[in-house]
Amino acid sequence: MAHHTADIISLSQGSLQKSSSCDNVARRVRTRSGTSGIGSPERTSMYDTVQKTLLAEINVLLPSLVKNSVQEQLKPMLKKRDELKDEITNLNKKVEGYQKQVEQYVELVKTMDSTILPNVVKDLAELETAWNNKEKSITTKTRDLLSTQNKIQTSFTEINNLHEEWEKLLKAKSEGADVVRSIEQSQKYVSEEYEDFREKHKKLISTVTSLEQKVAKQEVKSEHNANYPRWDSVEISGIPVRPVDSYGNENCKEMVVNICRELHYWLPPSAISTAHRLKMHESRKGPPAMIVKFNNRDIRNDVFALRRQIKGKHYWHCYNIKKLFINESLTADARKLFYKTRVWAKQMEPEHGRIYTWTFKGEIFIRKNIENGPKRKVLSEDFLSKISKGEISLDIPDTPVKSYIHESCVVIEDILAETTPSTATD
Repeated sequence: MAHHTADIISLSQGSLQKSSSCDNVARRVRTRSGTSGIGSPERTSMYDTVQKTLLAEINVLLPSLVKNSVQEQLKPMLKKRDELKDEITNLNKKVEGYQKQVEQYVELVKTMDSTILPNVVKDLAELETAWNNKEKSITTKTRDLLSTQNKIQTSFTEINNLHEEWEKLLKAKSEGADVVRSIEQSQKYVSEEYEDFREKHKKLISTVTSLEQKVAKQEVKSEHNANYPRWDSVEISGIPVRPVDSYGNENCKEMVVNICRELHYWLPPSAISTAHRLKMHESRKGPPAMIVKFNNRDIRNDVFALRRQIKGKHYWHCYNIKKLFINESLTADARKLFYKTRVWAKQMEPEHGRIYTWTFKGEIFIRKNIENGPKRKVLSEDFLSKISKGEISLDIPDTPVKSYIHESCVVIEDILAETTPSTATD
């Protein structure tokens, strides 16, 4: 509508401009007439009349022209107005529909306020709590990350320091290459010397082993040589000490002869080479033992066999004897080993039962069964220790050896008596 109003205003201005132009024409006519000498009063009146006539006609025609122009201009405007009215009507209808929707939305909101909103508020509260917890967790993790970052920075610093140290080491390595070569040469020399030393060491070990074997053989031979003279002797314990001559000395030969006669064995005094007491030890109880050497080994064996008759004899006519023992004459080392063997046999009784021990020609033997069990020769304490550990079996006999005379009679006091006093050193 504003557009059409502007068109009407411009049309009116055009008509006024035309009227003004007519006045200007008349004015120019008058001017020209005056200048040319023609401007008589009659002409002036005529021009005025023409001007007035023209103005009157213009005033008559102008309204119709303006009206027609305005009507032509207003037609599209009116049409547009009608269209706008229709649009306004449609808009009003839409507004009414929107108002209904708004009312529905309001009802829905009220429903949500009464039913959904509490749950939403509760959910929001839970979300807020979860968020706070998450925020705390994030804060804790952030602190941990910061701590880890600090540690990483420290590690980087240490790595840088290590890198510097590594550079120094590389430099030192390059500088020490000559030293390494020198060490390698020295090592090669030492290796050669070591191989030579190993060969010498092997030879020394072989020599020492051979010497140990020789020493062991010599010890066995020495023990045999020490025992050999004792094969003609026996050791008798339990004879009370009593002076028999004017000088207060004992006649040991006569005492041995009397003991043999009481055992129903007639021993001539000439069969005894020598007889004397052994040195008395402070730790020993009872009278000192007596060593008796015979001129004949068969007679010695006969006297040694008398020990079988001692068991069960409680009274002696010749001397006040409580217990009498006849044993082989052993060296100091053999006597100690025999004593330890008897102690060991007592300790092993709970596991192996009774173990019999005896000596024959200075050698020590053991056997589980006196009737037919295998016998084992005891060479050292280590042999007894190995039997205790199960490394050596008592059920396996030694390598067979030659039978000896009277071997079946050479069972010591472990068979004939409960206890036997240890013999003293010669």
